[in-house]
Amino acid sequence: MTTVHARRSDARSDNGFTLIELLVVIAIIALLIGILLPALGAARGSAQALKAGANARNISQGVSVYGSVNRDFVPPAYTYPSTPTGLAWSMQDQGFTVDSGVENNGYAHWSYFLYDGAVPEDAFESPKTTNNGAPRTYDDPNDPNDQEEWQADNPTLITDRQVPRIAFTVNAAIMPRNKFNARDEGKPRENVLVSVDRIRGASNTILATEMEDIAEWRSVSDATNIDDAGVESKAHRPLVPFVPFGGEGLSVYDAGNVNYPRRAFQYRRTNEIWDDERLQREGVGLITDDGKNINLVSRAHKGRSNFSFVDGHVELLTLEETMEDAMWGDRFYSLTPALDQFGSSGSQNTAVFTRQELEQLGIDG
Repeated sequence: MTTVHARRSDARSDNGFTLIELLVVIAIIALLIGILLPALGAARGSAQALKAGANARNISQGVSVYGSVNRDFVPPAYTYPSTPTGLAWSMQDQGFTVDSGVENNGYAHWSYFLYDGAVPEDAFESPKTTNNGAPRTYDDPNDPNDQEEWQADNPTLITDRQVPRIAFTVNAAIMPRNKFNARDEGKPRENVLVSVDRIRGASNTILATEMEDIAEWRSVSDATNIDDAGVESKAHRPLVPFVPFGGEGLSVYDAGNVNYPRRAFQYRRTNEIWDDERLQREGVGLITDDGKNINLVSRAHKGRSNFSFVDGHVELLTLEETMEDAMWGDRFYSLTPALDQFGSSGSQNTAVFTRQELEQLGIDG
């Protein structure tokens, strides 16, 4: 008797998958990727914030080391050095208008004052930014990667004593600009170096923070619009956290003295802190405007930045939180009292109104 075997009519081959099965597998993989990618992105963002935070902590530690061998003073944000090499500088060679030739020696920056240049190049960088940090003004002419495309060529062939890439800036009320002879140039105030023992509330006073990278660091240029080229990087400048009390558009160097209990300076009001849209729209050349450059504080870590404090600790905060809680200090330590027409100084003339105090005076904080 012959047995007849029925042929299998299954559409599936024993050696493969059906189209539906392949689509199911692809859908599962896509779903897993959709679930995992945000987690991986968040982990990467956290790692970048930790790296930047570690560098912020190193800055505070470097300032402590500097102070231990410099009579407890913190370094200036920058100076004009006396010679084309080294970090020696002279107080009388600093100011708004300098004609001694030292301005052609480039800048001596706080990053070199801390470690005299003997520091890993990535110690002041942030992985969240273009090329890990902003370029210096006068770059290394032998290194084509030492500048951004919008920068002017180095006319002096002198290289700034500054790390090649810097993602951090400092509090100008603690680490001043080099305007130490401003009174000789008609200003009522000028900068002074600050010793740590003068700073009240070191654990609540900001020393340094990350800078916001706008349009490949045009935020630290002296450009006026995004299309400007052949302009300079001003990444050496510090942030000015305060404005003269009641002095719209007035430079802090031009702020006059006041009598107790009034104060010469104030924290910035709420409407002076820009939202992200305005920051991206108007942030080109932001560092060159002392009245606005506090907005250069980074928002790279979900709206926050790493802030290092005078006592050495680091916190991840928003700019608004630092303003609201008066974390930039209680006075403009790096400015002298102003001279009036009689050559005398007022009282409380470097003290600062907090936002809460402004509100108590009926002024919008």
